Amino acid sequence: MRFSIEIEDEEVMRMIRAGDREYRQAGASALNRTAGHIKTRAIRGIVGRTQVPRDIVKRRLYTRRATRRILESAVLTYARSVNPLAAGAVAGDSGVTAPGHSWPRAFVAHGKKGRKSGSGRTNKQVFERRGRKRLPLDVHRIRIMDTAEDVINTVTERAAKLYLEKRLPHEIKYRLLKAAGRY
Repeated sequence: MRFSIEIEDEEVMRMIRAGDREYRQAGASALNRTAGHIKTRAIRGIVGRTQVPRDIVKRRLYTRRATRRILESAVLTYARSVNPLAAGAVAGDSGVTAPGHSWPRAFVAHGKKGRKSGSGRTNKQVFERRGRKRLPLDVHRIRIMDTAEDVINTVTERAAKLYLEKRLPHEIKYRLLKAAGRY
C-alpha cells in the first residue's frame, strides 16, 4: 500500500513515519485473525459432516501464524484418521455403531500391543473379520482428511474475500493510531 499525501501536522507525520513496520504488523495480525476464523469455521464444518466430536477434530487442525517478516498464515490438518471408539462408537449385538457410521459385523477388542499402549491408555480398536476364519482382521477408522480438505478450501475462499478485506483496514487504522500514541 502506498500513500502520497502532504501533511503538515506533526502528530500525523509521526503516524506515517511509523508506517512500514505498522503496515506489516497490521497485515500479520489480520492474517492471523483470519486464520483463526477459518480454523473455527473448518472445525464446525468437519464436525457437521463427519459427526466426530469437536475436541477430536480440533486436535487435528492447527494454524501457522504470520509474522512481520513472513506475511503468510495457513490452516493445516493432520492426515490421521479417528478411532471410532474415541468418536463415541458402541458395540452391540449387530456390530459397532458410531454417530453417522456403522459396521455391521465388527467387534471391539484390544489392539496389537495388548491392553495398554505406551501412553497408558487402553488400546481398544474396532475390528472386522474378512472371512469366516479367525484371521485376517480389518481395523476400522473414521477418515476425516478428505472432508477436512474440502471444508478448509471452501471456508478459505469465502473468508479471504469477506473477512480479510474487512479486517485489514481496521488493523491498519488501529496500528497507526497506536504508533502515534493516540490509542
